[in-house]
Amino acid sequence: MQIVDLGTGGAARSIAQAINGKGQIAGAFEFPTHAFRWDPGAGFTDLGTLEGRETAGQAINGHGDVVGATYLSYGTGKSEVHHAILWPIGEPARDLGSLGGMRSSATGINDERQIVGVIDHGTFLRGFLREPSGKLIDIGTLGGSSSRAWGVNNAGQVVGASRTIHGAFHAFLWQQGTGMMDLGTIGGLNSEALAINDGGQVVGWSEDWWNNDPRAFVWSGGAMRALPHPPGVTRSAANHINRLGQIVGAAPSEPGDPAGKMAACLWQNRLAVSLPSLTSWSAANGINDLGEIVGVAGTYTGRNAVLWAPGPPAP
Repeated sequence: MQIVDLGTGGAARSIAQAINGKGQIAGAFEFPTHAFRWDPGAGFTDLGTLEGRETAGQAINGHGDVVGATYLSYGTGKSEVHHAILWPIGEPARDLGSLGGMRSSATGINDERQIVGVIDHGTFLRGFLREPSGKLIDIGTLGGSSSRAWGVNNAGQVVGASRTIHGAFHAFLWQQGTGMMDLGTIGGLNSEALAINDGGQVVGWSEDWWNNDPRAFVWSGGAMRALPHPPGVTRSAANHINRLGQIVGAAPSEPGDPAGKMAACLWQNRLAVSLPSLTSWSAANGINDLGEIVGVAGTYTGRNAVLWAPGPPAP
């Protein structure tokens, strides 16, 4: 793998969150905070703001449509206000509003233009699926008060985390007709699903049973399996999975490490491989079916969006 620094587009920092099969990338500049779409050959397109508000891109589908959030005001705790937002390819941005709550944000979009995310009702959160027609579906919970949706595949299957009747948060898989299924944990109290591929494989993190440290998992065929940690660490999280079953994520250094290291990693063939980095801090957030990976890496002046491309490391 070779790592490519995508730069910051003139901002102080940048982060890449997702990549589609065309190599288009969604993410955000930071300070000032604007969503972006990055295209091979053309580079960054600043998706701008709505009425001068800050925006952040979270996900991109195969058409190049981007979703995320637009920030109306800032404050501490519940005083921050944000709305889910859609940037259709070649069309103006659409503020999707608060979707019936106090705040909302969009976290995933598929090729059918179904959008998922979370609505903040003030005292509880609720995951949603928004159809292209505008119809909004409350995906419910696992018996507790709150849920949030993180990803959706092209079959309309949704993954995320929900509070259970016992108070823990568990990863879930939701689909129309059957509702929400608890994916459980690998032995610990809490878990969270972050992505699902078109084959129905789910990835995320789960606390383990022996010390409640987070550990990357893959769920497939009705069973959750812990993924191996990269060498030298005991914590990890899986952030995305492609159709081939390649998984990307990150592994932080041990608690108390003054260096605060983080290693982007790739799981394939049941092995964990640390990806090349610019410094000692990086995280992989998305992977497409060509094996191209995006995320963020620390530099000597900040943190930049990066692309890992298959091939030998740059000399």
